[in-house]
Amino acid sequence: MSNQTVTEPLPIFTVAGRYFVYDVDTVIYIRHQYHICGVLIGNIPQVNQQNIFSGVPLRLMPEEARLLVENKHAYVVHDAPGHLHDLQNMSPEERQKFRDELVRQGFEAGKALRKQAQAKKELGLMKQRQRENGKASTENVNNEN
Repeated sequence: MSNQTVTEPLPIFTVAGRYFVYDVDTVIYIRHQYHICGVLIGNIPQVNQQNIFSGVPLRLMPEEARLLVENKHAYVVHDAPGHLHDLQNMSPEERQKFRDELVRQGFEAGKALRKQAQAKKELGLMKQRQRENGKASTENVNNEN
């Protein structure tokens, strides 16, 4: 386990009727202390098609989550109402900072998409030039014969 200590009760997040643990240290703790394995379902962004190694979040079966809650080792956090509550209780300064950050992330995402589209366009143009050069070379060889 890392340097961060895990304290009980542990949060288990519920989204659309499914139970998740997002913190790596908590996942390790649950597996080591209570022998509850769950299923790691997260993907690595750079290798999103990989099928062998998955990462956090850890998805728990309802029975696993219930066992932890009934034994007072964990509590369930309903994700959507929790986010709504946090958003409603933000100060005007925090709300503006949050909006500014969303705008910044949107600009960054747009910038990355434009860069990706430009690279794809350049690759296509390069391949087209190679085909044209190859066709011209073939025509020259045919004209010489």
